[in-house]
Amino acid sequence: MFACNRPRAERLLLEELQSRDVSTQLCAAQVADRRRDKAVQRQLLNILNDSALNEQRLELKIAVLQALAKIGDSGTVALPEGLINSGNLLHPRCFRRLRIEVIKTLCQYPAKAAAPLLEQLTKTARGEVAEIATRQLRLLRRKRSMTPRLENIHAFIRRLTTAAANASLYSLEHPQVSHLV
Repeated sequence: MFACNRPRAERLLLEELQSRDVSTQLCAAQVADRRRDKAVQRQLLNILNDSALNEQRLELKIAVLQALAKIGDSGTVALPEGLINSGNLLHPRCFRRLRIEVIKTLCQYPAKAAAPLLEQLTKTARGEVAEIATRQLRLLRRKRSMTPRLENIHAFIRRLTTAAANASLYSLEHPQVSHLV
């Protein structure tokens, strides 16, 4: 859909995210993680801000949380933080599940944005919420500590690939040494 006509695809995605049909919105939210368009992000945030919460809306909000986390814009961390600190008296079970999903998606955001919130939750939350926040904070720290190693591995692979390509080119230019490559 996005490869053909980007502006049209963006417009269709926004229309589907604004639909009154929750299943249409759910489908749109599941592909919205591939978009970095600010209008799409605003609409995703509008869906999260919607106070309606039942089983169907819960699934939609979880899909939106996952899409926003995959987009990874640190500016959108504030809204999930608001969801953690608020409550819903009409649907406490749905809200508890939503709160847990918010915490689980936080480690997909940039560490600078998500770590302070997770650290705060490990200190102030209780029970399962505190346990999940602690686990996610550990995961975020592990991911952050692995990033330099992964960058070194990627650099090594690039150098190795370049060396192999150069060797192949050399053997093409000098057929007398091609048996060495």
